[in-house]
Amino acid sequence: MEERKVKNVLLPKITAINEEIYSLEKNIDDEDYFNNVMMLNCDLSNESASHVEFSEVIFKNVDFRNVKFPHIELIDVKFENCDLSNSNLNNGILHRVEMINCKLIGIDLTDTNIQNVTLNQCNGDYSNISFSTLKNVNFIDSSFNNVIFENSKFNKVNFENVSMRQIDISKAMVKGIDFRNSDIEGLIGDVRDLYGIVVTPMQALSLSRILGIVIKE
Repeated sequence: MEERKVKNVLLPKITAINEEIYSLEKNIDDEDYFNNVMMLNCDLSNESASHVEFSEVIFKNVDFRNVKFPHIELIDVKFENCDLSNSNLNNGILHRVEMINCKLIGIDLTDTNIQNVTLNQCNGDYSNISFSTLKNVNFIDSSFNNVIFENSKFNKVNFENVSMRQIDISKAMVKGIDFRNSDIEGLIGDVRDLYGIVVTPMQALSLSRILGIVIKE
């Protein structure tokens, strides 16, 4: 099981930490670049800037609530015990990113390239991940209820023990994705959206309403 959890996913490559940051001396500006640093217990809530890049960075206990960082680049970044609730990271790039025990409630990741990302023990309920590309992504022991995946493309996305009630996969490319180890009760989509997904017999029964099947004893 553990081997399956890390299948196809590259973890962040962090070669060195040159500085520990506990608070920022100024607001983050457009096109700011942070490299080889660890941010600890920082409050970045309500910050707003475009095209900010974080490379080889570790965030621990950092508050990102309500930030607006469109076109963000997160390359080789690790988040631990961070709160990104209601943050706006749309049109961004996430590559070799690991999030552990983070709050992502209501996060906006629309039109985002998400590749080699692991989300472990995270709460991403009510997130918007529509029109995005997800490749080599692991969702593990997490909650992603009421999430919008509309028009997103899935490639080698793995779900392990994830609550995904009322997720919207309308027009998403999810062929071949295995949902058997997760809760997809109330999934939103139509017949075409279900083509090729892998589910248990019980899950198939709950999806019968989408297929227009009437089950009688």
